[in-house]
Amino acid sequence: MTSFQEARATLLARRTDYDAAVAEFRWPDESAFNWALDWFDAVLASDEASRTRDALIIVDTAAGTEQHYSFEALERSPINLYHSHML
Repeated sequence: MTSFQEARATLLARRTDYDAAVAEFRWPDESAFNWALDWFDAVLASDEASRTRDALIIVDTAAGTEQHYSFEALERSPINLYHSHML
């Protein structure tokens, strides 16, 4: 079984060798993949290197303001708490 993370790792490892990348790449087997939950929350929000980086910037040009939200902050958002109880 190939996960999204394994497929991504294969492509990154073979990024300078096209023929090897084509030969070794396997599409992920996951039938229901949700970018927000399966990648952004599961990987980026929990990784030390990325969890405090900006994941979302909301710009209000009329007011001249910006709101910055990290991966970690979005993982703790009310919609994720709601979704985790619905599973």
